Amino acid sequence: MARRVATTVRSVTPHLLAVAVLSAGLLPFPPAAAAQTTGTFDARMDLGKKLVDQGRYDAALAEFEKAFEERPSSSGAVFNIAYCLFRLERLEDARARFNAYIGMGPGKEKEEKARLYLDQIEKKLGDSAGKTPIDPVAAPRDTSNPDVWPWAAVATGGTIAVAGTIVYLVSLGQFDDANSWYESHPGDPEGYDQRWDDATDVADAGRWTLAAGAAVAAGGVAWLLLGDAPPAASPSPSSPSAPALLHLTF
Repeated sequence: MARRVATTVRSVTPHLLAVAVLSAGLLPFPPAAAAQTTGTFDARMDLGKKLVDQGRYDAALAEFEKAFEERPSSSGAVFNIAYCLFRLERLEDARARFNAYIGMGPGKEKEEKARLYLDQIEKKLGDSAGKTPIDPVAAPRDTSNPDVWPWAAVATGGTIAVAGTIVYLVSLGQFDDANSWYESHPGDPEGYDQRWDDATDVADAGRWTLAAGAAVAAGGVAWLLLGDAPPAASPSPSSPSAPALLHLTF
């Protein structure tokens, strides 16, 4: 009986050891594989950003597409793919990707950013004459009559300055009234002080109004003198510095 038990133990033991070894070796694999996948995704996203900064949009697109294959739920990867397609002038594909990005519900601010690119795409696709697309970042400038606004500023500032001057002149009359009151009512210093303070307030208002009007008028004059200089505007998605608009913090 003892010999039979010993024989059974010897025959079973190798199988138990094999199971134990396999279990010990295989159980850690899934977490490690998941960590490797996450690291690969982040690495591809970071590499894609660097390639975008270098203007290598084809290579960046390839990295972002691989990242999207690893994590299809990443709205950031979809946005970056759309952006690269946009820079590569693959407008139809870019439009589809931007719409897909909006459909993922990235949030109001990011959705509005994607819509700016969609507006730019629609403008490019519909612009058969080859005109420069409207910059979706900077407000459009009215160039139909460029001299209207600076002259309006000069006129408005001049009007404000004249009003301030009139108010200041009124205060001078109030100062005279305060002095006259003091001469005719020497025993009432409080009445004199009240009138003097009122005149001072009016004078201050006149001076500030005059200064504001002069500043507005000066701005209009400067505008006229520098009217040929284009206004500073934020870079559009079609400009070389547009990669700054690409947000990779998803």
